[in-house]
Amino acid sequence: MSQALTHVPAARAQLGRVLCDARAVQRCGFTAQRRGIRAAEAARLQLQFDSGSLELRIAARGGLAPLLNEADDALRAAIAGVLLNDFLHAFAALGLGTAEVVALERCADAADRLEVGITLGGIDAIAETASPMLLAALQTAVAALATPSPLPAWLGALR
Repeated sequence: MSQALTHVPAARAQLGRVLCDARAVQRCGFTAQRRGIRAAEAARLQLQFDSGSLELRIAARGGLAPLLNEADDALRAAIAGVLLNDFLHAFAALGLGTAEVVALERCADAADRLEVGITLGGIDAIAETASPMLLAALQTAVAALATPSPLPAWLGALR
């Protein structure tokens, strides 16, 4: 995967920062990371919350990979909602309400490159877009969280 820096729109950078914030990571159980999603397995996942929508590029592995071949959009979204249940419930910890899968489709314009994203339950995801209201709700929710405590010196020394 390419190591080159790429231009990232400001709203996308804000979304990535808030989802990878240490407070959000700790509260939701995400792992923040810099890794890529291969173009061959990239899928676009659109979620709807009470306060707006969120679009993620995810790695469609396991049961999600064959699901991308399903022709019925509504059936594909419904099955994805079941398969991604744990992933979707993680967002509830931020007070965003219930996440509903609106769409899951193959990502035709994906490229092999490294980006900052989140992982939860084996699902790698990179934030693409969020509605302005949802982005504001995410920023407010994360700002209200307590900063995680650093490891005690004696525990950090065990490395």
